[in-house]
Amino acid sequence: MKPQCMMTLFPYLLAGFLLGSIAHAQSVDSDGCWLPSTTCLVGSAKWGTGWSEGNFISYLTNNCGNRVYAKFCNEAPGLSSKGDCGASGIRPGKRNAWSTSKGHNPTGAYAWRFVGSTRPSSDWACSDKVEGWNDPMKFR
Repeated sequence: MKPQCMMTLFPYLLAGFLLGSIAHAQSVDSDGCWLPSTTCLVGSAKWGTGWSEGNFISYLTNNCGNRVYAKFCNEAPGLSSKGDCGASGIRPGKRNAWSTSKGHNPTGAYAWRFVGSTRPSSDWACSDKVEGWNDPMKFR
């Protein structure tokens, strides 16, 4: 791209960046909660090998630009009808792992729900704002 073209585009790029930042800042409430897009958190899973053979491990990767608070469960009929669950804050670009031991008979299904939470101290306040946060998970 030619330098004069970049100089022409620069004000528009700067305005887009600033407006995006302002829009995000306005969408964060007084508790530090925000509503992320459904594509922010990406799940993957695998079965353990070697010493962890038979264990099931699910992963959640945060592709958002801000921290999220997630609740995650691996289906494990040997433990509970609700699954083997946990919750954690996940920073942008980071991945969280949750492992269920073979003794709990994991099925290989897992589920999660999440909310934006810029402050760890407000995780519970943010999750309380999500309708159905404590409802049973629908495993995939």
